[in-house]
Amino acid sequence: MKIKKIKLLKALALTGAFGIVSAVPLIVSSCSSTDNDETNNNNNGQDNQGNTENPQNQKVTPKLKSSINFSGDLGKIYDSSSGTNRKTTDTLLEEEFTKNPDLIFTNAKELEDKDFKIEVDGGFDTNNAWTGTPYSGTGGWKTSVLRSVFYAESLSSIDITSLNDLKTKLDNATISKIITAASLQFSNTTYTVQNQLSLENGDLLHVNVLGTIGNSSRSFTLDLQIPISDLNLVIPNLSISVSGTDVELIDKQEVNLDFNIGINENTNFNQGATTLTKDNVVDADKALVALGYATTSNNVTTLNNTKISSAIGIYNCTFSASTVVLKSTDTNTYTINLVAKPNTEYVWEDGTNTSKIISLDVTTS
Repeated sequence: MKIKKIKLLKALALTGAFGIVSAVPLIVSSCSSTDNDETNNNNNGQDNQGNTENPQNQKVTPKLKSSINFSGDLGKIYDSSSGTNRKTTDTLLEEEFTKNPDLIFTNAKELEDKDFKIEVDGGFDTNNAWTGTPYSGTGGWKTSVLRSVFYAESLSSIDITSLNDLKTKLDNATISKIITAASLQFSNTTYTVQNQLSLENGDLLHVNVLGTIGNSSRSFTLDLQIPISDLNLVIPNLSISVSGTDVELIDKQEVNLDFNIGINENTNFNQGATTLTKDNVVDADKALVALGYATTSNNVTTLNNTKISSAIGIYNCTFSASTVVLKSTDTNTYTINLVAKPNTEYVWEDGTNTSKIISLDVTTS
């Protein structure tokens, strides 16, 4: 299960990185006083000496937390857009910390009305290690793999500092464990990662693995599929600088960052060619059995979490059947409602780990 939570990836470093400044708006109140007469002005002159500075304009020393832990959707650390306006992970972190200063400061309340800017440097490599043949398109490697291998829920999550680091972590020993956990076995085989990786629907990574048999030239390729919620962005030396006209300078102070990428609750379900009858949708359990996502033995229905996750695109959750309701008589469409609960140490993108209702529509013949 997940040892640390953060989450990804969705990235991190497909973009490289480097500090663009984000600014917190300055709210300034100015006040003026009017002298009643020259006498009062003279009498008060000495009393006011040494107290002419507005407390609101006094400099505050930002106090950074030694460890920054938060969770959310992949977009907080990875910009999936393309072109010259694509933001780096550093920039996205700067924007997140600017919007939510309590994430990084122990005295965020004191900084509410202060003008300051945050600069982040995660040391991300601007060179992309994932080169070679793309996943899809003409000549894409997805069409030539022997089979797919899904990252089992029994495995611990992988701590990475970037996507380039993920390629390093996926060495022969690690891939061998992943294949064994998937109940697969290839004798006398050495594994290496090759070609470009791909992000499907924003929540599933496809990694091309080359298996070489013994010392021969015989080989095969696999599609290793890893949910992004199984990746933790862990940076032990994230550099943060804070500057501004009314705050004391913090220059490249290092902190620990642990970001937990949350589970996306949006489904990517396609019924495909599976045919259901009205008898199949009497209750949710029967519908799931008919779809191939559950089995029944001695009147007890057991849901297959792996198959459900793969079918609907929601990973690292435990599912239970809830209800099935008629959605449309015109199209014979029914809605199956599932209860999904994040596994231990996993969270949704909103940071919660409570159960949610996940719905998928099916049609009957």
